[in-house]
Amino acid sequence: MRKSAFSTTLRSSALTIVAAAALTALSGTAGAALLLTSTQNASTPAAPNNFDRTASLNGFDAAAFGSITVVGGITTTVVASLNSIHYTLTGHETSGPGQVFCLHGGATSGTCTGSVTSQITETLSAFAQNLAVVIPSTSFFYTAIAPNAAPGPGPDVIIPVATTTASASNCFYNVTVDGSCTQNAALVNLFNNGGAPITFDVIGSSLVITAFTDGNVFTFQSLNGFGDVSLFYDYTTVTTVVSSPEPMSLAVLGVGLFGLAAARRRKA
Repeated sequence: MRKSAFSTTLRSSALTIVAAAALTALSGTAGAALLLTSTQNASTPAAPNNFDRTASLNGFDAAAFGSITVVGGITTTVVASLNSIHYTLTGHETSGPGQVFCLHGGATSGTCTGSVTSQITETLSAFAQNLAVVIPSTSFFYTAIAPNAAPGPGPDVIIPVATTTASASNCFYNVTVDGSCTQNAALVNLFNNGGAPITFDVIGSSLVITAFTDGNVFTFQSLNGFGDVSLFYDYTTVTTVVSSPEPMSLAVLGVGLFGLAAARRRKA
């Protein structure tokens, strides 16, 4: 009877030690998701009049924002996931310098008044998504006089240089609902490509509008434009902390298992 009592007591103690060691090995906590944003920017080269230029940015690389670290038996794992993408096209236009010529015929002088407005429309194309930006310049109002002379243009009036910008944005979400975005999981997944390059195509088409109220006018104006592309990745990270068994815990676990085996042999 004494042998049986000893075996029962040792067996109970061994089970208690095993349970404690297992709890130490498996304990862990998961941190709340943290919303972060990664930003990239690229510009196309400036080009005159009508142009077609590309800019390259990188896709989202979840591995670059995740990590696994082990310090003092504690393993910390950070997992990143892409939720939504935002992109903005800022179009730039530089108009002028240009000239306005007032035309006349016969022996009388002529007067030409009116305005010149230049405009570039830029379109950002990527993954069948088009984002159009219209960049109007400040209208230049002119008065040109053709003197009493032989038929032909009078002295030119210089159109000053004007630089203007305009922006448009678009965004899509995958997992997290963003009120300013449209759900498009397929597009978001295309951007979630492990950091591979993404090429954007910026197409610009120019238009010069000449309006005159008096006289006959001939104008010449130069236009240059380019686009800035900004790409924003909105992502979340989840941090998980797990305590691994330290050497002392493993030793206790080993003693417990040894005692359990001994108890079973004694009972047998």
